[in-house]
Amino acid sequence: MTTHDHPTPQHAQPGRRPRRQHAVLGVALAAALTGCTSAAAVPADVTVDAAAPVVSHGEIYVDAPLSTVWRLQTDVANWPTWRSDVDATQVTQPFTVDSTFRWQTSGLDITSRIFQVSPMARTAWGGPSMGIDAIHVWTYAPTGNGVMVRTQESWSGTQVEAQAATLQPALDRALQTWLGDLKKKAEDHAPTVSAPTPPG
Repeated sequence: MTTHDHPTPQHAQPGRRPRRQHAVLGVALAAALTGCTSAAAVPADVTVDAAAPVVSHGEIYVDAPLSTVWRLQTDVANWPTWRSDVDATQVTQPFTVDSTFRWQTSGLDITSRIFQVSPMARTAWGGPSMGIDAIHVWTYAPTGNGVMVRTQESWSGTQVEAQAATLQPALDRALQTWLGDLKKKAEDHAPTVSAPTPPG
């Protein structure tokens, strides 16, 4: 983090801009030239490889609070308790960018690296594993009283190219299973609102 010094105010001289105004103009000019609207560039969202031989997507409405959905998705250590196709996970780091976690599903031992964490809005992870280079993106949009969850995943690599016809339906099924499991678990744990007791 950079600490900015605050110079002693100076009286402007006729025909000259104050030193602070020069600095502000310099930042504005740099932003205009680079296409940035602030001194720190905002990283772009991670996206799937649209040109990959296998790409799948899905969405589902979950009638539960966003906080519940977010907690379930980012608490990787507890995936085996509600994801029907996950056998085990090994988590030694917090759910932050560049952290990794291992998980076993359908006979595969996968190590995923977290690429993006936009709290309560977007996650992305992936990496090479078992000959598959995967990118998996999730978005979470509050809708009504619940959340619209959308996901996309791409698989690339020579092994995927050779078996795309088999791997495409496998990935499609895996995403639909995940979405269904998430909906069931989140809605089971969503707080219920009791009807008011009539007077009397």
